[in-house]
Amino acid sequence: MEATRMSDTARQYDDLMKRQKWSPMRAGFWDRVGDTPPKTAVRLLLRHHSNRARLKIIDVGCGDGHDLVLMRELLTELGYRGDLDLVGLDISAEMVKACRQKSLNVIQDDFCSMSLAPLSGAHLVWSNMGLIHVPLADFPTAVERMVSVAADNGIVCVSFKTGNDSDKIDPPDERIPVPRYTAFHSVPTVASLMEKNRCAIVSTIDIPSETDPSYSYCWLFGQKKS
Repeated sequence: MEATRMSDTARQYDDLMKRQKWSPMRAGFWDRVGDTPPKTAVRLLLRHHSNRARLKIIDVGCGDGHDLVLMRELLTELGYRGDLDLVGLDISAEMVKACRQKSLNVIQDDFCSMSLAPLSGAHLVWSNMGLIHVPLADFPTAVERMVSVAADNGIVCVSFKTGNDSDKIDPPDERIPVPRYTAFHSVPTVASLMEKNRCAIVSTIDIPSETDPSYSYCWLFGQKKS
């Protein structure tokens, strides 16, 4: 992992949180997407694991915990009455602080290098654009580690910005007003990485960017083979 790049990214998000400039959603884009990706993840989870007395969900790059709270609510709405073990992971100290204010269990660490023991056995491994700042060369390791912490038949969601496999600077926008290093990936490349790690693709969501026709946002859902 490029330590300087990732520490710079963490510092940028820390600063956004301190200045109260962070929002997990952006007007326009999320109006179109809604809760479709997390709802898809939860429905796939319940399709295969609803009979379990306890479900473990990992959110890699959890930000301020928005998705974990949403998934907890969705599971209740859809009738799940078992215990939930929700674990968030983020490199930003301020994001971790925000999660803990929501009474979420969260770990501050770098997913590509940390011990995976606290994350293993997850029935859903989720990342909602949480890995877009991981350098291109390190992304295969991130995908491998996501699949490795999933239980057999567990659901794994890898999301990313599409394009030719490349690293570039993502310009500021109205939601995140700072430039950030971002990796772009082709859908076949990511699908191949997941399949290589015994994770069969079961669903795909692809949403074109509303501001830049050169890329889209993609969520690939896989199921780890037993």
